[in-house]
Amino acid sequence: MRIGNRKNLAIMILFLFVPVFLLSGLSAIPFHPDETSVLYQSRDLELYLTNPALLFWNASSTSEKDQTYRLLNPPLPKYILGLSRRIAGFGPEAVEVDWNWQQTWNENRESGALPDRDLLNAGRVISASFLLLALIPLSLTARRLGGKSLVALVIVLFATHALLLLHGRRAMSEGVLIFGVSLAIYGIIVADERPALAGIGAALAVSSKLSVAPLLLVGFVACIWRGSAATRNRNMLFRNIVIYSAAVVFVLLLLNPILWTNPVRVATEILNARIEFLDTQIETIGLVSPDQILDSPLQRAAAMFYHLFIIPPQTAEVANYIEATRPAVGAYLANPIHTFARNWLAGTIYFFLCMAGVVFSLLRSKGAYRRRIVLLLFATLLQALALLGANPFPFQRYYLPIVPFIILWIAIGLQDLLRNVKQAAQEFRRPAIRST
Repeated sequence: MRIGNRKNLAIMILFLFVPVFLLSGLSAIPFHPDETSVLYQSRDLELYLTNPALLFWNASSTSEKDQTYRLLNPPLPKYILGLSRRIAGFGPEAVEVDWNWQQTWNENRESGALPDRDLLNAGRVISASFLLLALIPLSLTARRLGGKSLVALVIVLFATHALLLLHGRRAMSEGVLIFGVSLAIYGIIVADERPALAGIGAALAVSSKLSVAPLLLVGFVACIWRGSAATRNRNMLFRNIVIYSAAVVFVLLLLNPILWTNPVRVATEILNARIEFLDTQIETIGLVSPDQILDSPLQRAAAMFYHLFIIPPQTAEVANYIEATRPAVGAYLANPIHTFARNWLAGTIYFFLCMAGVVFSLLRSKGAYRRRIVLLLFATLLQALALLGANPFPFQRYYLPIVPFIILWIAIGLQDLLRNVKQAAQEFRRPAIRST
């Protein structure tokens, strides 16, 4: 069998194996109260389909919880979880009770805040499905950057990433977020050819989580940087900018009815709501656990490094319900795959492979490949800096937008390392062959 055919077969086997892997054991994932909150917000799906005017921003409803949720949390995960809820046979009345963090676990359970097991699993199935779908644009990106062998490495790293297996498969926003970020990455790589795809990817990512807004800027840069002589074609540059901008605006407006009445005013309200929410978080957490507030850039960078490479999956950000979830957490973390490579040794190796991927790819970059690598690095750094600047808490799932980038860089570094080892082995064997 030819090498190319063997690589195709290996990729096909991996794609057949990964769905079973990602979709199994969902009921064993420890429950997070935010799963209740996102399911509660999924009622927006019915409003969007029947009476979207009820989702418009209203100056007289600034104190209403549902409108505050719409300002704070982008809509795409709500719609996706609402769809899964409908498919599972649950209407909006099944998620009428939100989680109350001021109450005990038992009080929330008695009030009906603990979701039905079938409802919760339905939400987790669709989150895991979007996590699986994220492999398509991420694999296409890998194919452009390093061929089929890089695709295989990316699939393996993605499917065994402990943070994705926990946070990405819960009935929350992270599974859809990873899909949006992965599509945005591929869109950035091919923005010179497909500006509409770049715009759709970036807008879907932002419609999943506001923290990935920097990808909108990277997508814009990718559209106007076409490389070589093509850069001088002003008509093409103008076309790309128009198509990209139109795609971004269309998707954002389509998915966000809260913007329809007054987009500029609502954008300001969204920013103010985020600032107010962050201030409240800092004040509340500072009173209970001041060590959870990261004041300096060095502390924030260290926390990002620890959570992305070293620390096991963080099943809870605060200690309110640790006792209630302890049995489920213990059982989940007892599975070796759920903590795979989450230690100092493996994390350090992954970190150096990540750095090697950046260095090796820049050293050998030229032409179209150089453009793609520089854009990928620009997106990685800008997104990391944005998270460092906006996030004063060591909450692991807040760092999740960086994970697809890290997987790509680790895969590139590992591919280059294996290539160098292979070449060294061939050089080592040649004298022996000549002597015979």
